[in-house]
Amino acid sequence: DRDAAALAIARAALAALAQAWGQGGRLTTTVDDLARAPVPRAELVVIGSALNELAPATRLAVVERALAALVDDGALIVIEPALRDTARALHELRDAVLTRGRGHVVLPCTRAESPCPALAAPEDWCHEDRPLRLPPRTAELARLTHLRDGGMKFSYLVLRRAPLASPPAAAPGGHAWRIVGAPRPAKGKLELLGCGAAGWVPLRRLRRHRADVNRALDEAVRGDVLHIAAPVEEGRVEIASETPVTRWAVAAADDA
Repeated sequence: DRDAAALAIARAALAALAQAWGQGGRLTTTVDDLARAPVPRAELVVIGSALNELAPATRLAVVERALAALVDDGALIVIEPALRDTARALHELRDAVLTRGRGHVVLPCTRAESPCPALAAPEDWCHEDRPLRLPPRTAELARLTHLRDGGMKFSYLVLRRAPLASPPAAAPGGHAWRIVGAPRPAKGKLELLGCGAAGWVPLRRLRRHRADVNRALDEAVRGDVLHIAAPVEEGRVEIASETPVTRWAVAAADDA
């Protein structure tokens, strides 16, 4: 960071946390500009809510420099605010990395190609909305500052230099769908918006087709991945009473 005082606060806080948990380790902080700072060889690089403060070309250069610093099995995690402009900028960054052949997406996408479907319409963007329970002190801070205390919103990417042999969200035949919106129950049906190899596609099940084999659809929330053994037909996926639906839950509730 360029702010030495902020780094000092972070260093003291992490040292106190390590002591409270009975953990050792070494922490090094560097006063520098993210736009030009070198990235040492690493197994994991995390860039949190920083790229949105840089120009688009600089963001891409930082990410490519971080990817180049990774060991063969390393990963880069980029976290950005869930606002429309910052999330769409992250989608554009994703596409640039893929187009230039600098890296591969591990999460959250089930779609390995560009362009990102969220960029098709200017009012769309993709983000997470994870439930969480804040600890008492943080909850009181949220109450006093009128900040959100019932959910954690953010956009993110996990990138690698080389693709995984078996991506966690993969499914045969392109039938893996990441849920990118809240469930939309309506009279006589349940519909969710899924993102997959075919882009953004509605996933629909009529009430009369609800069955044990597809009950995972009722439990799915934004961020989850559904494996649905049904093709895209007429712009949507129809889930029948005999259609298997498997849920890979990545948006489970957790404590902060």
